[in-house]
Amino acid sequence: TEPTPTPGPKPPGSLLRDVAVIVLAGIALGIAYNAYLLGSGPRAGLTWIKEERRLAKLEDVLLETPAAEAATAPPVPVHADLHHMNLLVEDPARPRLSAVIDFGDAAVGPAEFDLAVPALFLARGEPAALDALLSGYGLPGGRADPALRRRLLLWMFLHPFGNMARFLLRDDGSRRGTLAEMERELLPPG
Repeated sequence: TEPTPTPGPKPPGSLLRDVAVIVLAGIALGIAYNAYLLGSGPRAGLTWIKEERRLAKLEDVLLETPAAEAATAPPVPVHADLHHMNLLVEDPARPRLSAVIDFGDAAVGPAEFDLAVPALFLARGEPAALDALLSGYGLPGGRADPALRRRLLLWMFLHPFGNMARFLLRDDGSRRGTLAEMERELLPPG
């Protein structure tokens, strides 16, 4: 028998894991997320990066990431815009997620894709916050996995509405000079 869920707050990231287990058996959604991520189409993920050359050597570094392998992950529903403005929280003194809103960007894609926005906007480079997010998602110790950090950075760059240019600047106005520096500061290793 299945264990009875206990009421109360869930760890950060557990909603993402819960959404990712939805089975899409027999539902033909017709969303070719793999084509977007792998770069077919004029503004698609890797195509856009190649054309725009947003960062020095960005294409080479991101292509070292197992993008093709990650893009062939089993498709699941993804919200694609999980940040503080789309998460309704009860009792700020003891926060508990009560609802997720704004499914306008929802799509089908790899489950890890939904970790990119919260890793960037909620964890904001704070190791403890990133640990809590990844642990809640079921990836305790995930910060220690360089392949996971690189894939999260890839999803950040491939997000259809992302503007990673704003993260080239630090809060103090100084500029991040390399992709490795950006990864180290936004997704600090464990």
